[in-house]
Amino acid sequence: MTELTLNQLMAYLTSRRMASLGNIASHFDRPVTDLIPLVQTLQEHQRLRAASSRCQSDCSQCASCGPESAPAVLSDRTILISLESSTTCG
Repeated sequence: MTELTLNQLMAYLTSRRMASLGNIASHFDRPVTDLIPLVQTLQEHQRLRAASSRCQSDCSQCASCGPESAPAVLSDRTILISLESSTTCG
């Protein structure tokens, strides 16, 4: 299996504007855990933004979660949003 590069990940994401981490992992036939370091690097360089609920439960009672809840973590359901225009990816 060849190594996935930051630019390959951004090219895929930028062409779609946003995608779940699970869908990206499926596209590249990689486990989500392999992509997390790449995503973190891209976040540090402000090339993408992750959008996820701070709630890590499926209880559907989000109103009971307060601001002291655990910070959001990257998972297969995390939505990644490209902060680059499609013209810069090429």
